[in-house]
Amino acid sequence: MFQTAPESVPPPRPPPGVIAGVVATRLSGSGRDSGLPLDPSADDRDDRDDRMDHLRILILGPLSVIKGTTEVAPTAPKQRQILALLLVNANRVVTMPQVLRELWAYDQPATAVAAVHVYVMQLRRSLGGFEAARLVTREHGYQLFVRSGELDFDVFSARVHSAQVALARNELMVASDQFRAALDLWRADVLVDIEAGPILAAAVARIERRQLDIVSQRVHVDLRRGLHHELIGELSGLVHRHPAEERLTSHLMLALYRSGRQADALGAFQTLRATLVEEHGQTPSEPLRQLYIDILSADRRLEQVPPRATSLSLDLATAPSSHSR
Repeated sequence: MFQTAPESVPPPRPPPGVIAGVVATRLSGSGRDSGLPLDPSADDRDDRDDRMDHLRILILGPLSVIKGTTEVAPTAPKQRQILALLLVNANRVVTMPQVLRELWAYDQPATAVAAVHVYVMQLRRSLGGFEAARLVTREHGYQLFVRSGELDFDVFSARVHSAQVALARNELMVASDQFRAALDLWRADVLVDIEAGPILAAAVARIERRQLDIVSQRVHVDLRRGLHHELIGELSGLVHRHPAEERLTSHLMLALYRSGRQADALGAFQTLRATLVEEHGQTPSEPLRQLYIDILSADRRLEQVPPRATSLSLDLATAPSSHSR
């Protein structure tokens, strides 16, 4: 605790810079409490030290763990696979049976458990120093602790939340920017350089499905902003990559219609219908069929509406398509 002067006697004002130097010295516990200004470059050095200690963990693309400017992720395939499994379950226990199934599915060698112990030991060695202490052995498995803001998927989720808060306030520009900032974190397919087993593959599929959901939400916001012309190229590419995804086709149909391309909008529906029938033995959902009818009849409800108006019932962004699962 710092000792304060009595209220009736104001403390003398020290020379400029002294207070900052004294406080910084005492808080650091360095024993340099001389009452004199610190080296002006000390703060810069502290900032550099913080950056050197900062950990960035990237799974939205190739696996990477960067401490400061140094890559510390292991290079051995099995160690990387275990690290990836722990990261998609960050701060949760991954049981030994889960690890064994991930690494060898149902063809586990007799030495599988012993091999996992060796892989984890090597993984701790790769992480090095303090970071290795985050990887904790539990009674039935392992737990890897990750702090807020270190894992790129957590940053993605935080930005998505900010976008959804802005959207609830009808701040369309802010929502769109936050959705884009979240999606910009994607560098490639999730853990693209990891040979995933059954458990990791399922987790990757869930994360990539989440990305597609957010793309759809961002497009919906931009349609409400009146950017239908600008969206046609992007939506055409998305529909080509996800031909059975109803939400994307519905967005493309609306963008085309609002751009004066009624025939192309109807054609997009027919293409989706053929895909669903041939590949899934199903037909488009009722909301999408109604959108087709509305476009065919040039229903006035499909015209661009002010942002504060009620969103059209044709929007499927809040109802995931069963055909794409």
